[in-house]
Amino acid sequence: MGAGRALAIVVVIMVMCMTVIMFVIVTMIMSMMLVIMCMVMVVPMFMRVFTLYSGFSFTTTAYSTHYSTSSSLIRISSPPVTCN
Repeated sequence: MGAGRALAIVVVIMVMCMTVIMFVIVTMIMSMMLVIMCMVMVVPMFMRVFTLYSGFSFTTTAYSTHYSTSSSLIRISSPPVTCN
């Protein structure tokens, strides 16, 4: 067996190993992307369903947040009322 043939066999084996490694890396990246996409799409859907069926709200509306903040600030900044 000549040196050229041995070198060719080594090169073919290295190319096959690199192909397998690249396939594994790409598969891992694709599976991570799939998990992230599922989380991005499924978690909000479960939150909506849970909110609809339980009456529980995960977020407050801008109006209720503003109302509670402004009314507490009004109470804090108002002078005390005295009766003569």
